[in-house]
Amino acid sequence: MLGASRERWGSAWATRVESSALRPFGGDPNRVVLPRDRPFDGGRANRPRLVTDALPIRGRAEHVALIDGLVANVRRGQGSVLVIEGPPGIGKSRLVREVSAQAQRAGARALWGKAYEDQQTVPFGPLFDAILRSDPPICDVEVLRELSTRTGSRFWVVRDLQTAIASAAATTPLSISVDDVHWADAGTIVALQALVAGLAQSSVLWTFAMRSAGGRPEARDAMSAIAAARGRSAHFVRLGAVDGEAAAQIAGDLLGATVDESVLLLAGLAHGNPFLILETLRGLDEEDRIRVASGRAWATGRGLPQRLAATMQRRLDRVSPTARHTVQVASILPESFSATLLARALGQSAAQIVVGVEEAVRADLLTEEEGQFRSGTTCFVAQRNRRFRRPSAAPWRGKLRRFCSNWGRHLKRSPFSSPAAPRLVTSRPSRHCGELLRRCQTRIPPEPPT
Repeated sequence: MLGASRERWGSAWATRVESSALRPFGGDPNRVVLPRDRPFDGGRANRPRLVTDALPIRGRAEHVALIDGLVANVRRGQGSVLVIEGPPGIGKSRLVREVSAQAQRAGARALWGKAYEDQQTVPFGPLFDAILRSDPPICDVEVLRELSTRTGSRFWVVRDLQTAIASAAATTPLSISVDDVHWADAGTIVALQALVAGLAQSSVLWTFAMRSAGGRPEARDAMSAIAAARGRSAHFVRLGAVDGEAAAQIAGDLLGATVDESVLLLAGLAHGNPFLILETLRGLDEEDRIRVASGRAWATGRGLPQRLAATMQRRLDRVSPTARHTVQVASILPESFSATLLARALGQSAAQIVVGVEEAVRADLLTEEEGQFRSGTTCFVAQRNRRFRRPSAAPWRGKLRRFCSNWGRHLKRSPFSSPAAPRLVTSRPSRHCGELLRRCQTRIPPEPPT
């Protein structure tokens, strides 16, 4: 009853969980009742011991193979650039660490730095971070610090860094990685462009990780310019969701056991985001809702763990009330929707929703693909947390009811009619409106009603 077997799960595993396993329960995982106790093979059920060591990379075989090749090239004296892009929690930092680990195993020297949102006023922060982490440092850190505090000294800092990196790479290949480069300060952005261009003939593997939306636009433009300037020696990787098999492997690695469908069902609500899969499982363990017996693990209880809901709610609280309201209304629309449909659901014009939509996209609460919008993973998870729906339901309850009713009447009159359409006309403004809209979405014509 809780979904198809793992063998039947393919790349669309999250969609199948939504459409088949959750349909009898109105699409709300808080209404799914999982078994309280189900020992296997007569074994005694115990709490799992979560694996605390670094977990293997799952579902990224193609990207790991690319890293292998780039590390081999830098060992042969061929420098290159790798830019990793994706939404929060998708595994960018994990691949950056893999680059450093493989470089060290291959005999190269790995330097690693990270940019932080609250340190954008620190000149050259990520670069100095990488230099301080190296042992021994590749240049005089105190001299660089003194130069960075002087007005107009950016040229000299970049020149000294370039000279030091070129000298170090002449003896030992280097791997220089900057994580979360979308938060880099202006000095770092300019320095990286100059360094990557000036050291094109050196044995240096540059790796940058950035979000697909949000951060500093200057950093995003700089990464595009760097990749374009390096031509064939630059590689741009966009990470997407992992498939069902990889999600099962991630869960099994963390729990140290083979997971059953009850665990996969809840992990599937993360839509293939590795961070959210791990947060879900750790939250279930904190609430004593994971049991292991005879090498098999299963989940008990109702709905998503509070740890995951709290994590996602904190992300929502960081945006303005306008963007939050936009995300809340977007969460009841079909999986993919147009700006026109969102504007009509909000009762505003397309021009009026631009500010809220842009902020939601920067925060990865909404994603835009080929002119269509989709609710981001954070929005998807938070939507299923009851605290996300209730506090702000009153301001748009009437609009939602009229919106659903108009859709129902339109679908009843059109050749795209759906059995759920009559229920939309009389539905109350609750989560059922959103579920009914989702059931109708495959029959909705391209242009919504006025």
